[in-house]
Amino acid sequence: MSIALNGTNQWVNLGLDLPVLRAVNGGTLMAWVRVTPGTLLGSQMLTYATGGAGTSDLSRLAIEVNPVLTPTVRILARSQDADGSRITAGATSLPTGLWTHVAGVVDYVTSMEYVYFNGVLDGQAAVAAFTAPTSNTNSRNGAIGAQDTGSGGFFPGEIEDARCYGRALNEAEIATIYAARGVDGIVAGLQARYLLNERADGLVAVACADISDNQRNGSPTNSPVYVAGILRDRRKLVKVR
Repeated sequence: MSIALNGTNQWVNLGLDLPVLRAVNGGTLMAWVRVTPGTLLGSQMLTYATGGAGTSDLSRLAIEVNPVLTPTVRILARSQDADGSRITAGATSLPTGLWTHVAGVVDYVTSMEYVYFNGVLDGQAAVAAFTAPTSNTNSRNGAIGAQDTGSGGFFPGEIEDARCYGRALNEAEIATIYAARGVDGIVAGLQARYLLNERADGLVAVACADISDNQRNGSPTNSPVYVAGILRDRRKLVKVR
């Protein structure tokens, strides 16, 4: 099963002051996605915001759809609120109706960003130096399928196996996760994972208990439904710490 989002107002709220991307030298976000027809440009698949309670709420690390011209995948990153957005886009357009694995990687020390498409490097760039090579603030909030506060950027399609790693994964590690499809405990550094495939086809996700992960549950907003997905024949293995 997978979570199906309507691209209008459905998303998963990952909560406040998340224990991810703190005191890290890099980060990696990834997910399996399948696009359905809709307003795709500028939509977001997985995003976390900087700062703690009472501070500004800016996208800290996100994988999203390029809002300009073509629906390629891009990464948006900053280490702290003081940074402007460092953005790097891939070259391959997201297809409609096909499951695709997307990933964005940032290395705060080398100021490099990478985009992966189905386990293969699809774009990379050296960006302006980050304010803090070691990111040292809590993630204020996060979201799946929308901007981190759910105020826009709604994703039209299905999402499964969304993950956050607290380091910059390399190309071989990204390829390993892509090839294993749904298997856990094979690459170190996992900080949060949302399977998004727990329930039967057609059931509505309305409560935190409907969205499990290895950290905390996310809250479905506006009742997305479960539909046939890519990981339905996989089972989570014991995570290696």
